Amino acid sequence: MPQLLNVLVGDMSLIGPRPLLVQDQPPNLAVRLMVRPGITGWAQVNGGTLVTPIEKDKLDEWYIRNASLWLDLRIMLMTIQFIFGGERRSNRALATARAMRNEPSQEWKKFTTAKPALQSLRRLRAPTAL
Repeated sequence: MPQLLNVLVGDMSLIGPRPLLVQDQPPNLAVRLMVRPGITGWAQVNGGTLVTPIEKDKLDEWYIRNASLWLDLRIMLMTIQFIFGGERRSNRALATARAMRNEPSQEWKKFTTAKPALQSLRRLRAPTAL
């Protein structure tokens, strides 16, 4: 229930990478911190506790780079299936996530090329000392 309150406040989203325990944190948190954590996510519906922390990181990174409304709806349906059918490890989703790790999607390329432009805008807006 507290997580739903966090969604209403805007600290979390319904769909997104689940927060990880301190010992399970990946070495590079930059990608995970680009989005709000979620109540359910791609790693949960494709293995949950049946996948290693490294595999969870790969699945979450794949989700972040390929996020869309369609994918979020798919995760919602898979979450309902997970609730009633139990946990299942998806080797297909893991293989896709591993393969993608070396080849970013077109949306990811757009985001990363737009980022320097946004940073330069922030520098222009920064207040100057008098």
